[in-house]
Amino acid sequence: MRFDVYADLDHLYMLNFSVDAAPLAKLVPPPLRVLRKRGRGFPSIVLPSIKRLRPVVTRFPAVDYELCGLRILVEYGSQNTGITKGIYFARLIMDPAWVRMIAGLVTPFDFEAGHIDKRRTETAAPAAGGVATAGAAPELGRSIAASAGPGPAHRCQITVEQGGKPFLRADVSVETGFPDKLTPGSVFTDSNEALATYNDISYGFIPSSSGTEVKVLQIADPHPNYVAWPLVSLAVDDVWVQALHDAPLFEGSRIVLEPSFFVGRLPRYWRWLQTERLAEPVRGEARVPGNEPVQ
Repeated sequence: MRFDVYADLDHLYMLNFSVDAAPLAKLVPPPLRVLRKRGRGFPSIVLPSIKRLRPVVTRFPAVDYELCGLRILVEYGSQNTGITKGIYFARLIMDPAWVRMIAGLVTPFDFEAGHIDKRRTETAAPAAGGVATAGAAPELGRSIAASAGPGPAHRCQITVEQGGKPFLRADVSVETGFPDKLTPGSVFTDSNEALATYNDISYGFIPSSSGTEVKVLQIADPHPNYVAWPLVSLAVDDVWVQALHDAPLFEGSRIVLEPSFFVGRLPRYWRWLQTERLAEPVRGEARVPGNEPVQ
């Protein structure tokens, strides 16, 4: 079963990385291909807090949950839109467990049980020009308007466990502007190129295990209260991700922290598009873009 849903995105932390495209491609099933720049691919950790997720038709029941997703930027040769940029979720950890069980029954995603903890460690008023757009109290999930001020607006320590073992730890600070400096070793030429890479993603893809079809989820379709992604800078003071930093697949690979972002509170609408059936079954390992054409 698949349902179009409304939800209130309370807040989202997006921690972005670049790695060598070849090993990353092993996590991406065909016919999807790793999106790459200068031989590098782009995994991200996204940590949204979702409030009042409910079916579009009935508007109930409404559920709240925390999510930790390892997503990978990909390209897909869609029958309807041509070569299309989107995301593929290699890992999805959901908390609490009862929501995960229901989500596993009504969606095609493979959710894992886990515990997600977010602890704010300090707060500060926005710098001159920065405005809290959703109320005076500086709480998590409050949208922060872009500003040239230095910030931060709040700081948060994040830990995620899966199967009783550490999956993620991060210490992050939400700022009131956009990053103007790149991490040494970044694949991007400037911060604007980085922002463009992460700010125009409208589709999610779920290939079938049989290699005969791809489910397409439209994740940026507007509804009456739709608001575009108001990204602001996320300073990452410390981060460790088991699936990247402690995985044999990436042993010896250079993992670079790229510009990361925060999204405050805003409404969202997720719509399932018609499943696309492939002309021929696609099997085998995922490919690195450039080796052969998109199907």
